[in-house]
Amino acid sequence: DSACDDGVGCTSDTCDAVAGCVSAPQDSACDDGVGCTSDTCDAVADCVYTPVDSACDDGVGCTTDTCDAVVGCVFTPQNSACDDGVGCTSDTCDAVAGCVSAPQNSACDDGVGCTSDTCDAVAGCVFTPQNSACDDGVGCTSDTCDAVADCVYTPVDSACDDGVGCTSDTCDAVVDCIFTPVDSACDDGIGCTQDSCDHVNGCSNTPDDNLCDDGIGCTQDQCSLQEDCMHTPDHSACDDSIECTIDACDTLVGCVSTPDHSVCSDGAFCNGEEVCEENTGCKASQKPCGQGLCDESNQICLDDEGGVHGGGCACQTKQSDLPLASILALLVFSLTWIRRRHF
Repeated sequence: DSACDDGVGCTSDTCDAVAGCVSAPQDSACDDGVGCTSDTCDAVADCVYTPVDSACDDGVGCTTDTCDAVVGCVFTPQNSACDDGVGCTSDTCDAVAGCVSAPQNSACDDGVGCTSDTCDAVAGCVFTPQNSACDDGVGCTSDTCDAVADCVYTPVDSACDDGVGCTSDTCDAVVDCIFTPVDSACDDGIGCTQDSCDHVNGCSNTPDDNLCDDGIGCTQDQCSLQEDCMHTPDHSACDDSIECTIDACDTLVGCVSTPDHSVCSDGAFCNGEEVCEENTGCKASQKPCGQGLCDESNQICLDDEGGVHGGGCACQTKQSDLPLASILALLVFSLTWIRRRHF
């Protein structure tokens, strides 16, 4: 047999008495210790080690499983095999765990400052409004986050109440609460008061006497918080300096001066009755006896003879004080006058 060595290490070289030298390949002589190679013996080339990729399966779907004739099975991760269709995940292939889809929050930016931008491994990017990110520092606004419009600051008038009933309480989105006095809210129904609203103290109703001028010079015009305008006659304002007039103030027509004749009487008969004239004061009227004689003590007119004057004197006489001749003359005169009236 030794005479039949073909120099190929993996063949079994024998000498056949008939056929001569026989070199039979022996695959078992060609084990390279690499599990994924097909080890065969070639009668010419000696041992042949052929990689068999199918002999390398790690059970991980995202790896490329190959056989290297030197190192054996090689499992190469292929990230492209791990696309989960979710745009914000980082899709990688782990040689042991397989596909790993890691959410990347940084991949989710909607450009809206008040949203919390996160990546969900299933749903993708999630933009969650955060109202707390929208504080504008104005106490009366409702601060909310809109997923599209960003922060929205809505004035809420009801958040502004100063406790003063006559102010209009509103919310300004920039300056905060505004309390505007509204004078008309303080109308007390009294026409002569100045009704105003103070944003601190509330309604003020101030009487204004000037609003009560009735055009009557002698009245005291005052504004009362209970009665409205009051026009009080001031009689002293009507003094016309005429001592015999009664000066009074009438609330409709003003000053009225009424003559009082009794003030002008001096008690004398012969100088006539005194009367009060409105513009000039006391003045004597026509003397009862004219230019004739007048008996003051008896309050009668006398003729030149000292008798009772019959010229229409309407004075009262005391008969007991007259001379007898005067009495008889008066009696005759009276009878004559009566006869003329009847006949």
